[in-house]
Amino acid sequence: VLRTAIVKDGKLHVQAGAGIVADSDPESEFQECRNKARALVVAAKEALRFAASNRQTL
Repeated sequence: VLRTAIVKDGKLHVQAGAGIVADSDPESEFQECRNKARALVVAAKEALRFAASNRQTL
């Protein structure tokens, strides 16, 4: 699993990984993991924003 996001006890836990091969560049792989994790955080923030805006219209 290269990306996982779990909400537990009101906190978002994010995990991201990469497929490492012989010619992998460590810095590139690190940045790829950070980008994957950031995408999950951005999606969660957007979901919260969307849910909040829908609550106000009810």
